[in-house]
Amino acid sequence: MVCRDSEGNLLAALGQKVGLVQSVEMAEALVARRAVVFARELSVFEVHIEGDCHCVIQALQASDRCYTLYGHIIDETKRLGSLLRRCQFQHVKRDGNRLAHGLAR
Repeated sequence: MVCRDSEGNLLAALGQKVGLVQSVEMAEALVARRAVVFARELSVFEVHIEGDCHCVIQALQASDRCYTLYGHIIDETKRLGSLLRRCQFQHVKRDGNRLAHGLAR
């Protein structure tokens, strides 16, 4: 994952193994949760988290609970995000996530 400032400058990057997961959606949900935790570790309290898994981003944007296999992770991510001053989730195409995907490899 990559952390940038409001002007797009690179502030920090983190690569971490997720381990065995049941689905791509589960992996993306775990990464989103780690992104929120990473922001808190960096003392960044206004974050804009982008992801390329549309169903995970939709679940993170929804106001109601998530009842999928990864719903507990979504709900925890939203709870952790609510502790920040501002936490927004946005879907981006995979091309918009190129640097993060490069680091993941």
